[in-house]
Amino acid sequence: MHKATESSIRQAIICLFIVNLMTVIPLMLGYEMLANPDREPLSDLHLFRDRTETIISGELLYRDTDNTTATPPGINYLLIPPLLLGDEMYTWELWFTMFTFFTSIILYFLLREYEPRLALPGALLYVTSPFAWFTSISMLQDDTIVPFFIACSALFMVRNRHAAASFWTGAGTMVKMFPALAAPLILLSAPALRDKIWVILIGFGVALLISAPFLIFATDGFVTFLEFYLLGQAPDGRPLEGLSMWRFLGLAGVNIPGWVNLIVLLGAEGLVWYLVGRGRLPKMNGFALTFLLLFILYPKLHFGYYLILLLLLIPWSLGNWRRMASLFLIAWFSRAIHLGWRGRLAWPQHEWGLVALSAVVILYCLWWARVIASGEQ
Repeated sequence: MHKATESSIRQAIICLFIVNLMTVIPLMLGYEMLANPDREPLSDLHLFRDRTETIISGELLYRDTDNTTATPPGINYLLIPPLLLGDEMYTWELWFTMFTFFTSIILYFLLREYEPRLALPGALLYVTSPFAWFTSISMLQDDTIVPFFIACSALFMVRNRHAAASFWTGAGTMVKMFPALAAPLILLSAPALRDKIWVILIGFGVALLISAPFLIFATDGFVTFLEFYLLGQAPDGRPLEGLSMWRFLGLAGVNIPGWVNLIVLLGAEGLVWYLVGRGRLPKMNGFALTFLLLFILYPKLHFGYYLILLLLLIPWSLGNWRRMASLFLIAWFSRAIHLGWRGRLAWPQHEWGLVALSAVVILYCLWWARVIASGEQ
């Protein structure tokens, strides 16, 4: 690699690191000064601590935790560092925001494959997004970790390194289930039978290696997170939670069974995979559509998941100020829905108001689906 190129890449990474800290440090200080005693109890830190302390003590997830573990195992192992680094709120905040930085680096390299001069602006758009700092600082959520694995899968797909893409998809599936949606696309994109075999072996191998201890020694508890993510059946009997219009319709009295959403989602995903396999849709358009369909049809959405949406849409937004502005607008719009869900904003006819607001998000995603499905690159 040319020295000038190496220097520009190094400068871009330093810039992303500095901007990331400049974005989140004032927020961290502000929350520290406010010293809201309810902030930590209202977060999921007690769940993160329960699971990571179980791991550190040599006990088994899904069997020995005080609270039911309704997540894949990988995410819990990735939460060990902030616990070991002091288990203070600021260590958790910094850990979550560092994954925003890591993902922005991968996005930078991904965008360089298409338009090098816009790679840094695109990565900066990600690292400064309200989706990122609301998730990592305001809500203390681990959802900033998932886009990193999806970004790695996308980067290696673009570079036609299908085995590496399969590795990151398999590992990402054991962090949160969503990256599994990319697996059929990686398999279809692999050019030769030998490559396809490696894709299957690596993807399944990584997932099996991570999950095997729990499948063997904590089988009943391990499968509960599958029901939770696929059908919204919480193991502790809690009702379905999330920001989707489908969930708010349930609150308003119009109940749509989770299996209906699942069947329609899988049918739509199958159509995308078919179009990519037949060469009628570019593979990266199919990659974006695969995850975009989640925000249209999946009922269990949370605010932090929209980081995935941002990651996917930035490549189609650079150079178009209206699309770029819409990415920030939808972030604030989704934040308002989140606050309404939490009961911190009052809407007229509250449940139906939330239905209307979340329907706007679905319409936004449908508009993007039309743009991407058109084959625009």
